[in-house]
Amino acid sequence: MVLRGHTDQVYAAAFSSDNRWLVTASRDASARMWDLDAPDPSFAPVVLNGHESPIRALAISDDNRWLVTGGEDNMARLWGLTRPDSPAAPAILRGHTSLARIVAFSPDQHWLATGSGDGTVRLWDVQSPDPAAKSILLSGHKTAIYAMAISPNSRWLASGGQDNDLVLWDLTAQPGAIARPQILTGHTSTIRAIASSPDNRWLISAGRDKTARLWNLENLAAAPIILRGHTDQIRVVAISPDGRWLVTGGDDGAPRLWNLADRNPSAASIVLSGHTGAIRAVAFSADSRWLVTGGDDAKPRLWGLGESFTTTAPVELPGHAQVIRAMAFTSDGRWLVTASGDNTVRLWDMTSPGKPTTRFVLRGHNGEVRALAISPDNHWLITGGEDDIARLWDLTAADPSAHSIILPGHTGPVWSVAFSPASQPLRVATGSGDNTARLWQPVTLTEVADLACLRAGRNLTTNEWKQFMGDAPYRKTCPALP
Repeated sequence: MVLRGHTDQVYAAAFSSDNRWLVTASRDASARMWDLDAPDPSFAPVVLNGHESPIRALAISDDNRWLVTGGEDNMARLWGLTRPDSPAAPAILRGHTSLARIVAFSPDQHWLATGSGDGTVRLWDVQSPDPAAKSILLSGHKTAIYAMAISPNSRWLASGGQDNDLVLWDLTAQPGAIARPQILTGHTSTIRAIASSPDNRWLISAGRDKTARLWNLENLAAAPIILRGHTDQIRVVAISPDGRWLVTGGDDGAPRLWNLADRNPSAASIVLSGHTGAIRAVAFSADSRWLVTGGDDAKPRLWGLGESFTTTAPVELPGHAQVIRAMAFTSDGRWLVTASGDNTVRLWDMTSPGKPTTRFVLRGHNGEVRALAISPDNHWLITGGEDDIARLWDLTAADPSAHSIILPGHTGPVWSVAFSPASQPLRVATGSGDNTARLWQPVTLTEVADLACLRAGRNLTTNEWKQFMGDAPYRKTCPALP
């Protein structure tokens, strides 16, 4: 068997004593962990990035808990091999035969759903001791899945894709019955976006046929309400947290706002004019007062939503140099986060919503930033990019841009990210073009420092402190050590 992936000479290799892992270190400045218990150990190794020069040495502790690597950058790095909350050892969710395009947690924290280009959805039980051990395979589509959503009451999982069908799965059914879906037809082309209303009444689907459809989850036999007006495909939809507004956006560059409180939501819509390119991301603030739209023109627009069926003039948010891929507000209203094809993420201060300003630019990705999510407690931001990396940023830090925690291992673009609905325990899911999803339980930088004290036997140097702790005042992390 040939283990491929390194791009330069391999300098060192070691087996764990339990024969679970083979670890290789290379001149390409990376180490790779090959899972020998996997059906195909050569598939999707865990890639450990962080060294800035060739790695010359590595060792695994006798208890198989820790891996240490040493490089020509004069640094040693410690990686957890078995610790469940170590970013170096996520649960790798295998089974898809094409990219894991979408990941979503059920609000009741029972399921993680992954939707794939192979036309299947897989359900992973995140309450089980080993979520990766098995999955429930949901086969209802004929072709690739592009969109997925779970209703707020955790009953319905909806998926849509190239076969034009909206497929509904009842997550409250017995495990064997979950795999028997209801198929809602009507779209005449690919479904690109799905959303569920906060009151569990409406399911919205939209796509390439230029329409959005409102399906009544309380009466699935009823014909959907069809929303028309777009002149090109619809790529994104979102519903305001108060359930009143639906926004749709797509390639015609003209987002539309629909009033779901109206007896006939299809009767009229507000066209939000001003963009000069396709719309690829939309988001509402938690209080439903603000809507942000963004896309190919690289200039997000912030719209104030009034009590009546009107909007204020938008505020244009300049700064990004490429397409806007993802956006979200923190639930406390402090930050608006935008992610871009220019490889950066921006934090906009919403303290004065009428005049938001960029407070921090988060750099580190070496490719387009395609996805982002914010933890329920507003502590963490996760971003995923075309550089095959996901990064965690601490939004409670004095300077969130000073450092990030890298979640390594994917060997394809990270297309989708999600946080579990509750912060204890906090879980993160990432979906990638390498056909896998990964389930992480983040470790904080403080915990990393504690672990380093145990294994390295010394304090961080001033350069290491600056690298990992940013502008925080230097202090000894291992008071009893030199």
